[in-house]
Amino acid sequence: MKSLKLKLFLLALSCLFAVSCANKTLIRDSEYNSVYHALSQKNANEALLTFPEKERGGFITTFEKAWIKFWTDKEKFTPEDIQVVQNLSDQIEKRKFVSISHEASVFLVGESEDGYIPSEHEIISLHLFLSMLYLDTGNRDAAHVELKRAVEYLANNPEGKETTFDDPAIRLWLSALWQAIGDEEHATVDLRKTMELSGDKSIIRTIENHNRKVTLVLTGVGPKPNWSDSGLSMAFEYTLEPKNKNGGILFSTRNWYEWHQNRNTKIRDSLIKSHYMGEALGHSTAKASKYAAKAAVTTAIVTGIVVIAAAGIYAAIQVQDPQALEGIFYLTLGAGAWLGQKASDFNKYVNKEIDEADRTQEELRKMYRMIRFLPSNIEYIDENLAKNKSAPHLGYRKTLGAENNQVEFIWNPE
Repeated sequence: MKSLKLKLFLLALSCLFAVSCANKTLIRDSEYNSVYHALSQKNANEALLTFPEKERGGFITTFEKAWIKFWTDKEKFTPEDIQVVQNLSDQIEKRKFVSISHEASVFLVGESEDGYIPSEHEIISLHLFLSMLYLDTGNRDAAHVELKRAVEYLANNPEGKETTFDDPAIRLWLSALWQAIGDEEHATVDLRKTMELSGDKSIIRTIENHNRKVTLVLTGVGPKPNWSDSGLSMAFEYTLEPKNKNGGILFSTRNWYEWHQNRNTKIRDSLIKSHYMGEALGHSTAKASKYAAKAAVTTAIVTGIVVIAAAGIYAAIQVQDPQALEGIFYLTLGAGAWLGQKASDFNKYVNKEIDEADRTQEELRKMYRMIRFLPSNIEYIDENLAKNKSAPHLGYRKTLGAENNQVEFIWNPE
């Protein structure tokens, strides 16, 4: 009996372990809620304190926490902190690129060390963010290198086809940074590209002004994934629509996330090979193992009842004493009933675990991998041309660049 109890315990333990391993690895969408709440209160310091503990050191969380930390009042970046972010960029550059051709487009992007495949806008944003970090420390040369790397992604023309990703909002960000390092020629090139991509001819006023005083306002924290109850479908929830209050050049970053979602659909087979999707697939295995354990233990218990019954019959044949026969009968019946009760208890336990696995699998589906907290809208303001020159720009502020080329960057998480 002790041996059977031990086997039951080990089977139950193995089932629980299979589920807990997958549960402890990845950040669920819902676990970001405290960070979103803190940012909605414009409290970046609190957002860092409440940031989920999982995935520490991963590509996504390292980028997200560095982005928030850059804007806080208390946390300051050290050279070591910048190197951690730089390592993310170097990691992408060194890894073998994955090229996937489709009927109308080409996707070209690297897989990071932890298994996440960043989208184009995420890699470009990483280079732009690194440029801001270097400018903040006065390292103009390193900032210039990061801008050139960002441009290389935008200028990429794989397989002789047109660039797969370009966007007016990201061009505005790029132009402001060129302005901050004193390269007005490149800043103008990106403004012209913004006008070309958007069709907004009013941008020509800014292009023709050679005495720009630039403020770049980054508003919002991007969209939140909004899942169906089953977790089988997801649509982004855009809570912040672009509102041009300052007479600047303003564009939404919605295209970034729509492109990201479309890309995820196209490269699903590649994602399955990554560590993240491996975690999700592990749940199917765990669930299957529970069914196997249930069948195996049920078979063992039924076999045990048969053996006990056979032993009782054999004993009854060998013993002639009526009182002894009665004792053997009740002993056999009791042993069989005990095993039957244990079988019922185990079935209830396994069914409960299977239901829990189903709920966990549904929760796993509600886990969209992306870099969060990047801006929802980007507004480029030439203060010399702005309609409302006295309008306050709320949010966290960073003034970057040399004295004659300073650009004010503002992040308002709202």
